[in-house]
Amino acid sequence: MDGLFGVLEVVLPVVSVVLIGLWIRRKGIVSDGGMEEIKGLLVNICLPAVLFGTFWAMEFTWREAALFFAMAGVTLLAFALGFAASRLLRVRQRIAPWLCTTIEGGSIGYALFILLCGKENLYHLALLDAGNALIQWTIVMSMLQLSSGGRKTLRGTARSLLTPINCAIAAGLVCSVTGLGRAASATAPGRVLEAVLDFVGTPVAALILMTVGYGLSVRGVEWKATGRMMAARAFIFAVCGTAVYALAASLFPDKPLYRTACLVFFILPPTFAYPVYVKDREESAFLSGYLAAYTLLTLTAFAVVAALIR
Repeated sequence: MDGLFGVLEVVLPVVSVVLIGLWIRRKGIVSDGGMEEIKGLLVNICLPAVLFGTFWAMEFTWREAALFFAMAGVTLLAFALGFAASRLLRVRQRIAPWLCTTIEGGSIGYALFILLCGKENLYHLALLDAGNALIQWTIVMSMLQLSSGGRKTLRGTARSLLTPINCAIAAGLVCSVTGLGRAASATAPGRVLEAVLDFVGTPVAALILMTVGYGLSVRGVEWKATGRMMAARAFIFAVCGTAVYALAASLFPDKPLYRTACLVFFILPPTFAYPVYVKDREESAFLSGYLAAYTLLTLTAFAVVAALIR
């Protein structure tokens, strides 16, 4: 019975806040524009504060660097496998190969991991997300824009990488590698800064999941093609996730939270940034349905992960 309530303690807040997001949209309490402003607050202020606060005093060694670059390599491998899977499954949508790569950390993964393991441990999952982001913005999104007839410049690629979230992670890692963060955290001003960062990041998990619920809609989903590509992605990331999980277990036998981070990270949907780069109406409809359906799959899989962990 205690185990059941331990799982419910993690899963019910997720379900409740997602349902609140759905209810808010249905009742028109927050407009689409208002929800976009909430997302802007999250990705530009709240999440960067949380991420800088979790990285700046952590220990960063060659082991963390190895896991970072391994995650980058896995993202690139998944991209190649996505092209093979879309041809094998005869999915006609041009966006199909891209659905088998990239992982949406910021808009859902961070919230789920915080609920499961706490904000103070978020760097375990954020390190994986940083490796994924390196390939996502430099290669995957650039190729998507080029395939859409757009033009990706070096300046545009750099701008894509220099998001507040990525800058917060980079700044935190610099403080970690140099030891500045650990030295500062032992001082009174450093503790004040940590308290400010913690307070600013307090609403992150709930607000992220509310925005996820607000955007969920499976109306008009092309289930046959969507189901095939969901299965392809699930298989590809099960294989890739197992490899990264084994590497994390080997590199960090004394830090099981890296293994937990792998379990959460590899059940997440692809990046929610794809719709910005897809202009064709039919492809946009397919993509929206896919992201919604895979997000529901993610929430279901998270309940299973929570049961295993708790």
